[in-house]
Amino acid sequence: MALGTGLYEATQAAAGWETKMAEVNVTANLSKSELRQLSDQIMAIGRGSGQLQQAPNAFNRILSAGLSTNDALAALEPTLKAAKAGFTDLETVATAVAGVFNAGDVKDFTQIYDVLFATVKAGNANFKDIADFLPKILPGARAAGFGLKEVGGAYAFLTAAGFQADDAANRLANTFKAFSDQDVIYGTKQKKGLIRSGIQVFDTQGNIKPMLDILNQLSDKVKGLRSDAERIAFMENLGFDMEAAASINAMIQENNKLNDAMNAVTNSTGQFELAVENSVTSLDSYKAFLDNIYGIKVKLGTYLLPLVSWGFGVLNKAMEMGIALGGQMATAISGCRRTLCSWFSPNAYMDEPNSTGKQGMGGCASTPQCYLMGKPHRRSSGGFGTISRGAICCLPKVGNI
Repeated sequence: MALGTGLYEATQAAAGWETKMAEVNVTANLSKSELRQLSDQIMAIGRGSGQLQQAPNAFNRILSAGLSTNDALAALEPTLKAAKAGFTDLETVATAVAGVFNAGDVKDFTQIYDVLFATVKAGNANFKDIADFLPKILPGARAAGFGLKEVGGAYAFLTAAGFQADDAANRLANTFKAFSDQDVIYGTKQKKGLIRSGIQVFDTQGNIKPMLDILNQLSDKVKGLRSDAERIAFMENLGFDMEAAASINAMIQENNKLNDAMNAVTNSTGQFELAVENSVTSLDSYKAFLDNIYGIKVKLGTYLLPLVSWGFGVLNKAMEMGIALGGQMATAISGCRRTLCSWFSPNAYMDEPNSTGKQGMGGCASTPQCYLMGKPHRRSSGGFGTISRGAICCLPKVGNI
């Protein structure tokens, strides 16, 4: 009994894993041998993480974002660790790292997570917030010429300054959008613009200067303005919208804190490893043990699945043959029925009125139906043979025959 239960669970585990890998292969488009190799690699990476069963889904989420199979494999192990260290669901983290990798200037996954966890430490947002919002801010920042670390530092500062995670993200997105707007940079008839206001936006090679450099210049420009309203109005006159102007005003008013946040995120090496170490719990070894049990079940079930598939294949063929044979038997019985009814009761098809005034009933005392033919029979009087014919003709109907 226990052996049977174990084999059943192994088969179910292997079938579930196979289904997840089949979903991966819709994107990966690998041969059977390549898919088996990839399956083994994902199994090896995921085992011991406490998240082995979710590993194929995380891999598929990363792969579906446009990364190569090799890049997705390289991202998987740090992503499993980051989800645990950040106490965030695995697919959210997988989506985040894929988005940052695609849009950002940092292409090493450990460094990406260094920046994300440094942003957590320097700001006032949890890892899930950062995983949700930074990938949405980054494309606009990259369009303006800024990098991941500047995005992380600015976001950390705004959340530490009291802005809610989503509000900080919206304000920062508008700020980076403005820095890529030619009207804001060069000005218009209505707006003065940065360059016409004396702000050096680009270096000698034509690249945008670091964000801190531009903000420090803006800080110098508004030193004589005493109120937030005056400073925000100055920013709006340059071409910034209200949200961007408010976020820039917050950053330039707390220059020292902004510098600290930027430096913390810029010098973020080792923050990811530190977060992983600090997130260790007493149940980690137990979760790793469960992963190993699951891995054994999958491996054992992988050998059983071909036998199960073969067995059900044989059963399906047998059932198909049974269905076909049943149809042939039904046809044969129907033919015999017609022959017997016409032989023993040649008048069975007659529907003329009988002595009782009823259709096709002859001398019958009741109104039985000739179920061999599905019609009323006519029964003549006298003779054993006539009675037999009527009896045969009045055989009860069975099923659909």
